Amino acid sequence: MKNHNHNLIQQLSETLDGSWRFRQYGKDAKGCKRCRTLWKRFEEDFSGHEKLLASEIAHHCEASAFN
Repeated sequence: MKNHNHNLIQQLSETLDGSWRFRQYGKDAKGCKRCRTLWKRFEEDFSGHEKLLASEIAHHCEASAFN
């Protein structure tokens, strides 16, 4: 696998993990509305990153460039 394709997959994995963690952190921040808002914003940001990465991976697959 080409290094740049590996990097896309690796970053998608890291980003998905981050999103999961932010949801958990938000649940843990029951007593602090500001913290819940902070973690929600991070989760929303990462959701956008997930979409960008998934789109780029799909583009590479469709172009038969994912090797």
